[in-house]
Amino acid sequence: MCRNAAWILASIHALAMAIALPGTSLAAVQESAPATTPAPAAEPADDWTTGIAAYERGDFAAYQRAFEALAKVAPEHPMVLARLASAYALNGKPAEAIGVLSRLADRGVWTEVSPTNDFKSLANVPEAAGLRLRLQSLRDQRVGLAEVAFRISDTKLVPEGVAFDARTGAFLISSQYERKIVRRSSSGEVRDLVGPAQDGLWMAMGIAADAAQRTLWVASVADESMQGVTAEDAGRTALFAFDLDSGRLKRKLLPPPGTDSTFDDVALGAAGAVYVSDSASGTIFTATADARRLDVLIPPGQLGSPQGMALSADGQRLYVSDYGRGIFAIELRAGIVIRLRVPEGMALLGFDGLQRSGNCLVAVQNGLEPNKVLSLHLTSDGLGIDRTEVLEMNTPWLDEPTLGTVTPDGFVFVANSGDGKFRKAKGDFNVFKPSEPLLLRIPAGKLCPEKN
Repeated sequence: MCRNAAWILASIHALAMAIALPGTSLAAVQESAPATTPAPAAEPADDWTTGIAAYERGDFAAYQRAFEALAKVAPEHPMVLARLASAYALNGKPAEAIGVLSRLADRGVWTEVSPTNDFKSLANVPEAAGLRLRLQSLRDQRVGLAEVAFRISDTKLVPEGVAFDARTGAFLISSQYERKIVRRSSSGEVRDLVGPAQDGLWMAMGIAADAAQRTLWVASVADESMQGVTAEDAGRTALFAFDLDSGRLKRKLLPPPGTDSTFDDVALGAAGAVYVSDSASGTIFTATADARRLDVLIPPGQLGSPQGMALSADGQRLYVSDYGRGIFAIELRAGIVIRLRVPEGMALLGFDGLQRSGNCLVAVQNGLEPNKVLSLHLTSDGLGIDRTEVLEMNTPWLDEPTLGTVTPDGFVFVANSGDGKFRKAKGDFNVFKPSEPLLLRIPAGKLCPEKN
């Protein structure tokens, strides 16, 4: 649920927890060793908090000091570098700002350099001309493999997740604002499967359809932007199980008492098992098909802000996108967490949705600009990324894409959630002007292309 332009992330805590460990570069090739090191120490979190506070009160010297310190801890982290570039620009250091922005551009990360934002001091700097051309070229690179799957006429839906019922051919789409689940049949008929706020449902986030068990799993969290919010809703989250045919509530699984949790996405395991990511605490929970409680699979301290998840082909490994740190693999039998090896120079973080197609992970990257859908080719051992392919980027219909699902026909995903603008407007539709929800499909044959 942490999805905004990379350098204006709303959740300071989630990002501070997600910063690379001291001495570790996210862009470097890393060893496949269990991630048993505890969460980052307090210093990075303090620097982030101090830096943001200084920025907000206009103390740009302190802002720079804080992010220079963070850059020593995470020297290749795009979210840190973008803030550092901003600090240099605001402190009248154009050469330093241009240098940092160029490093980001090297990794395919676009930053808006405008006379109306933090980088206005670069407007008349001759050395910035080349940078602006590089940044514009990133915006001009268009990849469009997707086709329209379908649209939903309800503009107040504010969609987040999508699931596919393999038995009936129906799609299920979750609504953040209206707190419901929409079912689109194979013939195109659209109706509510789960009605607004039914059984206490809050914002409907990630969803997964277990066609065999006839269960729809829904991660739900209360938020001030949702319809009908009350003071009593604050801090509430749960994993709901609804009947996939009738929409009847089967059960509602809560986090352990006293846990600061935000359930974000769900994934299916073997024999009806389910996994749910907790982006607030970093926990991964699991439950069996008929469970009455959630069990902890991965406790806090090993992941920062886990989002999308995908099961390996053999069912022995769960891939997890940690929003601020990249992609990890959980060895389910051993219960250990391994950071995937990645090629040097690739900004492989800021992933929201994550699915698997063959030997590839299909990832929706909405934490960095430009937003993309990527195919991540796994290494032969499944513990690294060999190479990447851009499947969708810089097309007009992308407006903060979120989650998707792999079907026999391809990868179907929410293309225009508008989530960041919706949350900034706090659910006020006089401020937030949504479009009709659009679901795109990238054909199955394009999802995991063979190497030329």
